[in-house]
Amino acid sequence: MLTQGTIVSIQKKGLKLDIHGRGDIHVICSIKGREDRFITLRDVAYCPDARDNLISESRMDRKGLEIRKRNGKVSIIKDDGEMVMQGSLQGGLYVLDCILAPDSSRQSDVAFSAHYERSLDIWHRRLAHINENGLRYLAKHDLVTGLDIQTNGSLGPCDGCAKGKHHQAPFPKDASRATNILERLHMDLQGPFDTSIQGFRFTLGVIDDNSRMGWKRYLKLKSEASEEIQALITKLETYTGRKVKIVRIDGGGEFLDGGLRDWFKSKGITLEISAPDTQQQNGVAERFNQTTHERALAMLEEAGMSKGFWPEAHQYSNHVRNRSPTSALTRTTPYEVFYNKKPDVSTLRVFGSRCHVRLPKDKRGKLDAHSLDGILCGFAHRSKAYKVWIPSRHKFKTSRDVIVYEKIPEHDEEPVITSTSGEGVTQDKSASSEGFTKAPAIVEESRQPDKPPPTTLETPSIAPETSIPTQPAPMRTISADIPAPPPIPIQPCRSERTIRPTWVKAAADAQKSHALDVKATNKAVREARVTRRELRV
Repeated sequence: MLTQGTIVSIQKKGLKLDIHGRGDIHVICSIKGREDRFITLRDVAYCPDARDNLISESRMDRKGLEIRKRNGKVSIIKDDGEMVMQGSLQGGLYVLDCILAPDSSRQSDVAFSAHYERSLDIWHRRLAHINENGLRYLAKHDLVTGLDIQTNGSLGPCDGCAKGKHHQAPFPKDASRATNILERLHMDLQGPFDTSIQGFRFTLGVIDDNSRMGWKRYLKLKSEASEEIQALITKLETYTGRKVKIVRIDGGGEFLDGGLRDWFKSKGITLEISAPDTQQQNGVAERFNQTTHERALAMLEEAGMSKGFWPEAHQYSNHVRNRSPTSALTRTTPYEVFYNKKPDVSTLRVFGSRCHVRLPKDKRGKLDAHSLDGILCGFAHRSKAYKVWIPSRHKFKTSRDVIVYEKIPEHDEEPVITSTSGEGVTQDKSASSEGFTKAPAIVEESRQPDKPPPTTLETPSIAPETSIPTQPAPMRTISADIPAPPPIPIQPCRSERTIRPTWVKAAADAQKSHALDVKATNKAVREARVTRRELRV
């Protein structure tokens, strides 16, 4: 719409400018380091006699625009901090870097304005679906050129990001902790493992949320979990006098079948079930099983024991973990928080160590050894005793009369035998009783290179004594017609075939020292008796 009028000159006798009309015009503004912008100026007076195109500062101020002038530069800034126009001082006036847009660009100006309003979404896609913070950081710190973004906008929904970058929601780190023991129990079933010596394939891990005290139960079938959980909760409630309030489990069927849910309901226990495929919601139990399993695996590997001993390794690992510091507690241990007393670790011995187990008198003959060779496998479940594996009898034995020979492996020396292969623990059939995968080479008599056999009898020379492990072989003659028979390997007996480890020598030395002490004591007693007899005479 056009209107008529005049613009008065600032001079008293100056000429007046006739206004031939009013309307909206489009200008192209250049901003350093950014793309050109199309700006619409509304209600512009058209004066053909005017020498210059002028913009009223007062009208820009009424529209909420800020005019900054400094060092010969002028900037027109919106209230959100976005620069819309800029210019420089020329001839006493500030000249804006703007030109009139051609008539042909007016239609595209509308489309460009709508395009610019969505420039944040456009640049998000141009920059390979960069995150919004990264995009704003580029524009804020001028890290690139040619980036023209409306910083007051927000990034809209992106279907590509939802399908290509959909991450799992973060889990809160400051989760609520139980204030008393047995207020919440975490449970998780781990397995299946290789079948153990006693037939177990699964382990049930239970951990108290307040004290971080843990318990392990071993199962042959998953269906046994319900019975073990009920028995453990009843035992803990009886011992402490407290009631279990909450049990947190995953969605496994072993926890929800077999009447366990009804049993929880009858006791007033709240059941918390983690979401499917979200192990982090049951992270306390998951971490407990991981810690005990990794420690058990380390002990089995160092001791050279077979996989069938994994329940014993898990049980010993849990026993030690309950007496060790944890990040969830400050300057205390789970055992002390749960039982309100400091744990005693004086009875701990290296898992997998060689040992001697005493045989009671009623279970050995007069000429039988007083002890059996064994391998320490931790502590007995319901006794204050050690649990020892007896390789010669292929069974476990519980005893408190155990002599343990602890030893730290020396990695700088070449190992002679493995830790347990000579005692029947390993299940590798290729390993001999000495612990080698190959039998030791047999020293044979030296032979000459292949030559035609002599026609006369000759007597071979005897090899040096240092190359013969036993007594020198008798003199033999080799006939020219009858080839020499191959040497007959001597089959050693059990005691010769097994290379006894160093702990056997230590035990023999101790026994010899004890015998010498007894002998010296008996001698002193005899001398004392002789002295008393002489005094009587």
